[in-house]
Amino acid sequence: MAANNQQQAQLDALLQQIDQLNADNQALQAQAAVDAQQLQAAAAAAAAAAAVPVNAAAAPVNPPPVVPAAFASCPGRHNSARILNFDRKIDSSIYKNGCKSVYDGEMRFDGTAKNLTLFLTLLRKRSEGLAWCDASNPQQIILFNVTLPGGTATTPVNVITQYAMIKIEELSLQCARFMTGVDREERANQNNHMMAECILSSLTPECQLKLTQYEKEYTIGGTICAALLFKVLMRMSTMDSVATIKSLKAKLLGLPAFAAKNGGDVPMILAEFVETRNRLRASGVEADSTQDNLFAALTSNPNEKFAQYISLKEDAHDDGSAPMSADDLVIVAQQKFNLMVDRGEWNAESKKKDEIVAMQAMINDLKGKLTLTDKTKAAAGGGNDANTKKTGKEFQKKDEAWKKVPPAAGEPRTKKIKDRDFNWCEHHMAWVMHSALTL
Repeated sequence: MAANNQQQAQLDALLQQIDQLNADNQALQAQAAVDAQQLQAAAAAAAAAAAVPVNAAAAPVNPPPVVPAAFASCPGRHNSARILNFDRKIDSSIYKNGCKSVYDGEMRFDGTAKNLTLFLTLLRKRSEGLAWCDASNPQQIILFNVTLPGGTATTPVNVITQYAMIKIEELSLQCARFMTGVDREERANQNNHMMAECILSSLTPECQLKLTQYEKEYTIGGTICAALLFKVLMRMSTMDSVATIKSLKAKLLGLPAFAAKNGGDVPMILAEFVETRNRLRASGVEADSTQDNLFAALTSNPNEKFAQYISLKEDAHDDGSAPMSADDLVIVAQQKFNLMVDRGEWNAESKKKDEIVAMQAMINDLKGKLTLTDKTKAAAGGGNDANTKKTGKEFQKKDEAWKKVPPAAGEPRTKKIKDRDFNWCEHHMAWVMHSALTL
């Protein structure tokens, strides 16, 4: 009985397994049917898409438009009104370059007038490269409004190129905008720091030390104001007074004498003229007829070909056929000088004149060494002096006159004349070369 029950239980378990397998098989078949339907639907969609014409396809999605960058001639002028972010490498680089000396290498400005022109030129270029003097830049720190004498409206003045046209008191008031005023936390304040560091790093230690005695004049709230620093430096270097202006005008008038003193050195003459003229312009003064002074200095040049070339330019200027400004004359003269140097025409003429001068000096030296005797002068026909033109007989008489003078009592009866021995001869009553004992 127990055995029959055990067999029945095994049979029931086997039947349950068969039922489960049948159920699983039905589920698989149903899933297969679903998959087949999905495949058919996908195939139908693909076929429908393939049947759509090309011109009916969906329009492609366009990329966003590219905004062109604002033009700037150099990195320092790009977006020059924005505040420099020193977390950005490019901004730190702009600041570092702005603070550097305007000179390449070891050269520095010593605060003297003779080296002023180059310093001003290099500082002006630095200010232009960083938009410190850009009128369209609200953060510029170089241009200041000034009412000129005799005028009513204000005129923008560049403190670098026209430093004498604005008083230091007025300059201090206008600089307060970016030192302590509304722009104290703007790019203008950063520009001020750069320019101040740039000026100081461009000076010799001696010049920096000399500046320190005027520190109160170029600081605002304990901070250096670059424009005031520059103004004080220019006052110290040029002493922009009435006496200085008169002195500069006198230098222009004396340019021909300067040219003669320096042997017609064209580059030196032009440099002297440009520096003097620029210092006058910076003081707001335009000297009258500056090109006339320059013409006079250049047309007196010892190089005749160069002088003739400049003379033709002067004639054309005077008759109005080709008027020429002083700036144009500087360019023309420099170009002509360079061309003659390149062709070997400048030194060639100078060497020829040097040789002539040397030969003349040798002739003069020989003239001094060649002392003719009376006889050689007579043989040569005498000199240029009419009083020395005498005949041979006259020289002979002069030569023999001393021979007839007897020796005084007690004097020797022999003597030497021009390395020859003479004896007093009683027979001839004359000084003779033979011995008196033989008579």
